[in-house]
Amino acid sequence: MALTVAGIVGCHLGLPAAGSGADRPTRPSVARELATMRKPALWGIYAITILTTAAYMITFNYLAAMLAAITAVPGVRIPAILALFGVGAFVGLSVGGRVSDQRPHLALLAGASAIVILPAVMVVAIQQVWAVVPTVFLMGVAAFVLNPAVHGRVFAIAADAPTLAGATMSAFQLGISITPVLAAAALTRGAALTSVCLIGAALAAAAVPLVLLDRARLVAGPDAWRNRQGERLGLLNRMRIRLMRHPMSHQAPVSR
Repeated sequence: MALTVAGIVGCHLGLPAAGSGADRPTRPSVARELATMRKPALWGIYAITILTTAAYMITFNYLAAMLAAITAVPGVRIPAILALFGVGAFVGLSVGGRVSDQRPHLALLAGASAIVILPAVMVVAIQQVWAVVPTVFLMGVAAFVLNPAVHGRVFAIAADAPTLAGATMSAFQLGISITPVLAAAALTRGAALTSVCLIGAALAAAAVPLVLLDRARLVAGPDAWRNRQGERLGLLNRMRIRLMRHPMSHQAPVSR
């Protein structure tokens, strides 16, 4: 409760007030927001969010069980190792926020690629405490370096749908919700407990092509805009030349 109140006060003091007149944001429009939500690029980002969230959460959700059953870590020490994931998440958010301001796809690719590698490393690292501890920390970093870039891309694509674009949080929740289903599908068929790590790696690998596709769309967008602008400028120049020549061609002869 106290943290919630502190957060409300912080938002009130830290967020800038809405402007007035021309600076005031456009009033919400259901039609405009629904039209924006039809953009394929937006759903691509939602898919990246679902896949990457499920990728790291499926490993984290079963990490305590793996630490107890495979690493043989005493129960009283497991929370401390799990807390390292949270420390890594804080570092990842800090780094990801700075990187994604200028290069969002670098943050997305770095995070997704690391989530492909680290769960696979976890399959081996879980055998030894000295190996699993840094792996847990690095997984936290990789998992949350993505988040600022994901949010940034959503609101860049869906700037005209600030209300419905908040479905990003639903994508996070959906990614979390599907992890028990995927894990149960493997474990009930007799797969090893570490198989959940490999499922996570596969999910993250599926997100990488989507990140590359979104980057290609972003790169192609400005180029296409510049090409259109070039064509328009060329047309205007040709019209200007014709207008300059027209009065000259019809100019009356000067009497001597």
